[in-house]
Amino acid sequence: MTISADSLARQLHDKPLPLVRLAAVLWAKGKKDEAHAACLHALEVGADQPEVVMLARDLLARSVPKWHFGIVRDQVRNDAYEAALKRAVGPESHVMEIGTGSGILSMMAARAGAGRVTTFEMNPMVADAARRIIARNGHDDRITLVAKKSSDALVGEDVDGRADILEPVAEWVFGMCRDRSEIRP
Repeated sequence: MTISADSLARQLHDKPLPLVRLAAVLWAKGKKDEAHAACLHALEVGADQPEVVMLARDLLARSVPKWHFGIVRDQVRNDAYEAALKRAVGPESHVMEIGTGSGILSMMAARAGAGRVTTFEMNPMVADAARRIIARNGHDDRITLVAKKSSDALVGEDVDGRADILEPVAEWVFGMCRDRSEIRP
């Protein structure tokens, strides 16, 4: 007799350690969406269990490209963005970002006073994490996260009109700079 991963996950609903171990097996089998869901649920029911938290966070981090961690921690980059957004953004501004990642740039735009921010993230697991981070930081009232490629976006459905500021253009140029001392906020 075979049992489906979905059926097994339902049976392990209130057992976070076996659930997160199932998530590891699912990940290894290439079933990343199912592994992601199992990890999130294991964290919900096992938030007080250090082993569950460690294993689930490790699995969830695997869906984030390694280079992303470096740019999120890059203080020179973050300070330059923050300063530029503070100068460019106003209460009527609609900021659009392509490649949400952690949501840090969208949140900077919201903190700078943007009336609305639309951000796109094509990796569903990264989008889900960013959505939670944005909500936890109290910016979900002004930031709309669209979990798809920006090139697949539909005006009137995914984005409600023209944007005043497009964040990723700067990110791409910024990423090409080898010498950060050349960059001025």
